[in-house]
Amino acid sequence: MVTPEDTCAKAEGILDRLQQDWNTGYANWSMFEAGNGRSERERASFHGDLKALQLGHGFATILNSLVSQALLAVARITDQSGKDANCLHALNGLIARPEQREHLVEQAEQWFAHLSLDREEPFKGKENRALVETRLPEAIKRMNRFKSGLVRDAIHRTRTQQLAHALPLEGDRATFADIKTALHEAGEILVDLNLVVRGRHVDLPQMIRLHEKVANAWWDTCERGFRLIGDEVVNTAGP
Repeated sequence: MVTPEDTCAKAEGILDRLQQDWNTGYANWSMFEAGNGRSERERASFHGDLKALQLGHGFATILNSLVSQALLAVARITDQSGKDANCLHALNGLIARPEQREHLVEQAEQWFAHLSLDREEPFKGKENRALVETRLPEAIKRMNRFKSGLVRDAIHRTRTQQLAHALPLEGDRATFADIKTALHEAGEILVDLNLVVRGRHVDLPQMIRLHEKVANAWWDTCERGFRLIGDEVVNTAGP
């Protein structure tokens, strides 16, 4: 017989994969956004240098790959392909059960109980229980809204008809704004899920800042490098 503890362990495994997919998606999105520029003026001189060096096609290929990987990550997170998929749909099916919701609430009352032995402040079991009682229903509602939303539909339509298959696009293609919106919304849902499933605090704004910092540093280095070796690239690229 499958116990609530078994179900909770399975839910944690799915949550680990979802967090990994989100990190992959946002890392690729940050690289795309930092390289493309968040406005027409940002990175304009770098884009001009690449065009002058006849490297615009390669740059466009990199950007296309980055945004495609970001879209695919969101598609995996919001997949509804089956009970064994590591997606929000499968996780929702596990924790939305009445007996599992009750288990998660009771589990929250014992979060980090062993740590209270080494601290002067009282253990906050009742506060944690009340927190999960509030946040768990909210997380389930957010998952249900997200997996049935128009942005999710556009992303899956683009994934299936344009990336996985060469089919005529039936309906609107996912926009850059759709991908960014979906990543932010998925990130916020994962913050709630990390809390209610295992009592883990995830600082989403800090994670986003880190991805953006790494992406900006990478493209800044590329920009300086192309300026330093521009003449050599021109000579070796040929006509």
